[in-house]
This record gives sequence, structure tokens and C-alpha cells, in this order.
Amino acid sequence: MKLYLINTYHREKEKKIKGYVSFLEELGVSPQVLDEDELYRVDGPVIISGSHKMVGNGEVSDRLREFIEECRYPLLGICYGHQAMIRVLGGEVQRCKKYHKGREKIFRLKHHPLLETLGAEFFVEESHYECVRKVPDEFEVLAISKDEEDGEIIEVVSHRKSYLYGTQFHPERSGENGKILMQNFLKLAGFS
Repeated sequence: MKLYLINTYHREKEKKIKGYVSFLEELGVSPQVLDEDELYRVDGPVIISGSHKMVGNGEVSDRLREFIEECRYPLLGICYGHQAMIRVLGGEVQRCKKYHKGREKIFRLKHHPLLETLGAEFFVEESHYECVRKVPDEFEVLAISKDEEDGEIIEVVSHRKSYLYGTQFHPERSGENGKILMQNFLKLAGFS
């Protein structure tokens, strides 16, 4: 089975996506990297990368929008990928009051296979200007972070009936906790 990694970066393209590839290879999976104009080639589990693009500014391509709407494979949206998925499927994404970068404490709200073996609180690495503020009804919020200026930030989501997941944080930069989350996604996606 193949894992597809959709590269949505438009600046520092090679450097950023190499971090995802190295991270996944450490977990024993060599992803096939595709650009947005190659989405038609996806025929298995998929990860949509972070990006410098802003969902709130309408920077979701028609190709990516159609792909998300029609996706029938397990999908993990990371940062921009998380925001794009939620916005395309009817949720709300807004500019945060500040740039969130660095270590962030996450509060798990529910037990879910995507968060298996992660504690009630765990730390991850953030890098985002925008926040998901409301998820569509068919999604549930699994974890949040808390910030004095931005309040509660939706950090991890899961579709109630499909294998669609999103993380605001970057698992590929989050050490052991990022590895755990990604291994859980890979299990959910059918990798052993």
C-alpha cells in the first residue's frame, strides 16, 4: 500500500517537504510526494502538508477543494491541510490574534484511536497564523490548546463516519508525541 504526501508549499518547497519525508521514513513508510496538480494520482491514504498559504484568504486551489470533497481514502490534514479540509467541508477558519510558533500544550478532550497512548496533556510544535474556529457537524473535536489571546484553539479533529483527520500542530516536528500520533494515523489507514 502507498502513502501519498500532498505538497502544498509554494515557498521553501523542497526543504519543508523533506522534513515530512524524513519523518515518515523513520516510521518505516516512504511516501509518494505529489503536487496539487497531481492529485488525480492518489489511490490510497493521504497526508496534506502544511503551507505558507492562508485558507482565510481563499488560498485553497480548486483542485485541492475538489479532492477533499471527493476523498474516499484515509486523510490526515496537517496545519494548512487541517484548515483547508475543515473550511472546504463547511467549518470556519480565522486569522489568529497572534502567530503561534513553538512548543504548545495540548489538552485531549476525548479518547480516540488517533490519540491512543498520548496523555491527557501533551506537548507539540506549532507554526500557524490561522486557527480553526468551528468544525462542521460531522466532525468532532478531539483536542484543543489554550491561549490568553486566542482562547481555545481546535488542535485535533476526526470525522464521525469517515477516516478524515486533522491536526493544527506539526507531528513531523513534535518529537515522540508526533511519532505516536502519526503511527496511530498509519494504523487507522491500514498500515501495520
